[in-house]
Amino acid sequence: MSENLRISVTDKTDDNFDLLMPDFVLCIRDFTLDLVIDGKECNEDEYIEHCLKEKRTETGKLDQAYNRPRQCIKKYFTNRKAFTFDIPAQRQTMKNLALAKEEALSSDFVCETKKFTEYIYKRPVKMLQNRKPVSGRMLQGLLDCFVTSVKIGAVPCIDDALTIMSKQENEKHAKDAIDRFHDELGKLKMPVGNKTQLIEKKFSFQYSILADLNSKLLFDEDHVVEMAVKAETENIFKEFEAKNDKKVYEKCLMRITDIYQKVERNIDKRTYIVSGGFEKYKRDMQSVVEMYENEQDNEQTDRMQVIAINKAKRDFLATRQSESEAIMIDDKSISYQEQKVELEKRQKKLEADFKEAQEKALKHSQEELGRQRKQHDEQLAIVRKAQEEREAANKAEFFEEKLARRDAEISDMAKKIRLLEWKSNLESAQHAQQVVHAQPSQSAQLAHSRKNDCPLS
Repeated sequence: MSENLRISVTDKTDDNFDLLMPDFVLCIRDFTLDLVIDGKECNEDEYIEHCLKEKRTETGKLDQAYNRPRQCIKKYFTNRKAFTFDIPAQRQTMKNLALAKEEALSSDFVCETKKFTEYIYKRPVKMLQNRKPVSGRMLQGLLDCFVTSVKIGAVPCIDDALTIMSKQENEKHAKDAIDRFHDELGKLKMPVGNKTQLIEKKFSFQYSILADLNSKLLFDEDHVVEMAVKAETENIFKEFEAKNDKKVYEKCLMRITDIYQKVERNIDKRTYIVSGGFEKYKRDMQSVVEMYENEQDNEQTDRMQVIAINKAKRDFLATRQSESEAIMIDDKSISYQEQKVELEKRQKKLEADFKEAQEKALKHSQEELGRQRKQHDEQLAIVRKAQEEREAANKAEFFEEKLARRDAEISDMAKKIRLLEWKSNLESAQHAQQVVHAQPSQSAQLAHSRKNDCPLS
């Protein structure tokens, strides 16, 4: 058996085959023998166990040719059951057995068939090593692997077959889970205004779908399939979220456009084509924005949706920019004409006021000039009088200084005259002294007396 079937590539024994083998059910058709063992009646199960007993040859050795198949059956198929079926019907009915009605069949055959079907249907489903039941589709996958291996002359490997089968099964379950996630999201009516609630629903869907998936996955101990499905659901949700954001944006844009209809009607009526119309237009547009923002605040929105709300507002205002500029230009044009007329009126009034003020200023200036001239003449007279007095005082002082200088000069001349007289007397004395040597004492006394008369002493 191990030469024709393996549990794994490494395990080449047949010790664990009984864990993988199905139940052994022996069905014997057209059974006409008596169920008797050693003269005692027995049932089908006892009969099959009796038939699986080993026997020896006449020499006392085990008959290998007889015993080997029976040993394998007992070793590989631990659960065994037998059914014996009588001939289904009479010979004439047997010719068209496929078309025969149940009443035409043998009652013993019908009874045994019911026992057989009840046994088959009540038997538990074959379980894999991870306690997952084997479905018909899984069995088909296993058989396909076995048949393919036999066709190419390889030894069928149960592990390989299980791996291929589990991969096919997991792919199908993964696809079903992803489709279910698609369907759950499709039930949500877009746009979903509250993004927090949308994310909560996503987590709820994911939890339910992944929990159901885990109960069906085969040999996914590393959670590879689970993580792949989760990643795919995240991608699907991102696409759904983007579509929902677009729907929210379109809804917000539609709403602010509806509120704007009143302003648009005023534009059609040329309400703003007046002086100051641009300011009125700006006030009306501000009212549109405030009404839009108040409505959004009253709805169940969260901070995540505010982005779409504000984007719709910005884009709407951007589309009205050219309209705003046109109204502003018209307003400026009209205001310019009115301002020009007003300016001309003001200019005329200013010219009249200026002329009147100029006349008043001229009269006042003339009066002030006369007053200043009179005051100047009075001050000039005072200055002239003071100047005359100062000139008189200066002349007196000049003569006094001149007399003082003359007195000083006279005094200096007197000193010079006295000096000259002294020098003359001194020279005369010296001359007399040289002439009269005989009278030294008198000459010295005379010189001494001359010296004392020096005007510089």
